[in-house]
This record gives sequence, structure tokens and C-alpha cells, in this order.
Amino acid sequence: DFHDYVASAENGNASGYNAQARVFEPYKEGGANQINVGYGHMITPEEKSNGYIMVNGNAIPFTPGNSQMTEEQARNLMVQDLNDNAPSTAGWKVPQDKMSKATWRALLDSSYNMGKGFLNNSPQAKTSFEQGKFGDGFVQLLSNVNVEGSRSTGVFMRRARAYNMYASSVVMPRISMVDVSEDGSMKVKFDRVPDEGLSTGLTKKIGEDGWYEVLGSKKGSLQE
Repeated sequence: DFHDYVASAENGNASGYNAQARVFEPYKEGGANQINVGYGHMITPEEKSNGYIMVNGNAIPFTPGNSQMTEEQARNLMVQDLNDNAPSTAGWKVPQDKMSKATWRALLDSSYNMGKGFLNNSPQAKTSFEQGKFGDGFVQLLSNVNVEGSRSTGVFMRRARAYNMYASSVVMPRISMVDVSEDGSMKVKFDRVPDEGLSTGLTKKIGEDGWYEVLGSKKGSLQE
């Protein structure tokens, strides 16, 4: 189910899929310089030059007219990337083998979507995760929504779903709504006011109606 979710979140429209040949071919995602294949795999300069991607030790061609990136191989590549991008939990108060599966999957989804070093760009969240304050960490990641300098509504939804993935395994409120305004502000609504699981500093920022402003207004900040 988790792999189905990641595949759908990354490429639910099956972009690049050649139905006649039953293989995936490259497609553009985001900016003109970002070329993907399968379920969100960003093609590296080396892979582009070679014309193939190593999947479980096998060289799989992916170029148009020569692609062997079948559905099975695309899934294998996605799982390989999930593992390769997994954050290291060495030194964490609660390492991977001690945390819930839901927590680990939420971290995997975040690292797959943002890249292996995603926590280096979110120092507050990194500190929270290291201290075992996972609720704080996933709430703090909600603001990491920029794609090539602009705020992405789709990525904002992805962050909210990662939080809910974690919250499903603990006694914590879930995010029931997200709100993105034309002025660039972004908010989430919790289905109840948190009474545990979040630090006092974060809890105080959540209104009695459950709304929490993640990002304030900023003219021209939203992607089209």
C-alpha cells in the first residue's frame, strides 16, 4: 500500500508511459531542467549520457524507442530510490528499528520527494527528529514547499499527507483541510486541537478552531 501511495503521489497520471510499447519514457517534471522517468526518478547526467539506469544491478535502457523500463522495472527503481534516499538515523534518540512503521514510511516519503539531504535544508525539523519529537518535525516540514523558488500547492499537500501518515500511528490529531490563498499564504486545519504530541511552542500557534498558518502571504510566491 505504501509503494502504491508513493507511485501515485509521484506520477499518478503515468506521465511518460508509452501504452503501445508498455514502457516508461522520460518526461519533464517541474522546471525545464528536471527530467524524470517512471515514478519520480530524476535522471542523472551520467544516466542521460549512458542511456540506461542501473536497477538492482541490471542496466535498463529508458530512452524513447529503446526503453525497457516496464511497469515492473519502474516499481523496482522506485523501491531502490526509496532505500537509497532513506535518511540516516544514527545518533537519533529513536532510531529506525525503534520507531513505528508509519513514522519511518512518512520519513521515507519525505526523503524520496525532497532528496536524501532534505533535513539539511530543514534544521528545525532535523533537530526535532533527532530528539524523537516526530510530531514537531513533520509539522515543521510543512513549510518546505518550494520548487525552483516558488511555493507548490501539490508539494504542500504531500507534506500534509506525510504528517497524517505519521499521526495515524499515534494519538495525535490529523490534518483534515489545507488552505492555499492567492496571496501565497498556506494553512492547515487539524481535526482537533492537539493536547499532546507537539511542543508547547507549536501548540500555541494553533488556533482554537484548529487552523495553523504554515506560511504567511508573499506576493507572487505561488507556482502557477
